[in-house]
Amino acid sequence: TNSMPATPETERDVSSSWVRVAVTSTSAVRSTVTSVRSKVRIWYLDYARFVCISCTVAEHCGGENYSYSNIAWVQQWVLPYFYVMSGISFMLSSSNIVSYNFRLGVFFLIGVTANWIGAAAHGAPAAWPPNLGVLMFQMAYILVMIVLGTASNPLRHALRWRFENPTLAAPRNLKLWTLFWGAVAWLFIILVAGNVPYRYLCSDATQPCEAKDQGSGSSMFHVYSFPLVTGQCAGLLFICLVACVCGRTDYLGW
Repeated sequence: TNSMPATPETERDVSSSWVRVAVTSTSAVRSTVTSVRSKVRIWYLDYARFVCISCTVAEHCGGENYSYSNIAWVQQWVLPYFYVMSGISFMLSSSNIVSYNFRLGVFFLIGVTANWIGAAAHGAPAAWPPNLGVLMFQMAYILVMIVLGTASNPLRHALRWRFENPTLAAPRNLKLWTLFWGAVAWLFIILVAGNVPYRYLCSDATQPCEAKDQGSGSSMFHVYSFPLVTGQCAGLLFICLVACVCGRTDYLGW
């Protein structure tokens, strides 16, 4: 009933007002989401952590037959769940990579020390002189987390930046990290496709290859698998960084 005649000036004023309202509302929603996320505990992560640790304790206390048969306790989903939980926790952490790795290092030292005390109490040969390769046992997972966390830290920053800036062009450092991991992925893929790393491990075709025939528990098997696993991990980082560089696009699925 109290409408005024529509003019270009009033339309611009109304448009600018709506823009200010939209920006203010978006900022308020983001701040609210951030505050809610920081206060709400993710209970399903606690539940999954409890189940996975229970399975790991069962396996390390003599339940290897369960893991070998992939039944009941210690099925093959346990370790992938550990990595998923660690990745989610790493993404949600507000710590920088230095303090994050320092905290992991403290946990590593506590675990290795506890293993050494147990080995010394039972008179195990690994207790003295200390055999770190044996004593760290399950704590090797922490070392893997330090390596993977350091490697994926640029991706963590890229995901956060893209979430806050869904339409902006990617900055230069993000593009450089994308090119770096793409180059690493292609390097190891070419090496694996050319069978280069394995020629030195399995040079005699008439003899069984020790690197791949001793099973996943041997150190040589880990050396044999390193090029392929590295190429896969670097390729995954590259694809995720490409998604951050491109932002919202219909080609992302492809």
